[in-house]
Amino acid sequence: MTESQTILINIAERRIKPRVACEYQAIVQGVDLDGNMYEDSATLANLSASGLFMWVTKDIKAGSLLSVVILLRNKNIDLKTRKLVTKGVVIRKEQLTEGKYGIAVMFTYHRFL
Repeated sequence: MTESQTILINIAERRIKPRVACEYQAIVQGVDLDGNMYEDSATLANLSASGLFMWVTKDIKAGSLLSVVILLRNKNIDLKTRKLVTKGVVIRKEQLTEGKYGIAVMFTYHRFL
């Protein structure tokens, strides 16, 4: 690795907490752009101690408050599946494709079940 590659890596990764790439399934509850309450499924792209990035099908406004229940397994879901219950604030939104969005959430609360 060259010195310039090392500098680019250090600049690109400024997160305080390390993140883990994952594809956990989640259930999201919040308020959509029209002000209506909704519940939808999502897929996490990564997770850290301070937040997450996930793919959703609802257009959610930055600054919105969300509840996210993360199912901590990659295979079939059963009643014994460990869960991470979180609440947080949408700090970034990216439109990926028509009807699919990337949402970054910073945790304000989390608890393992």
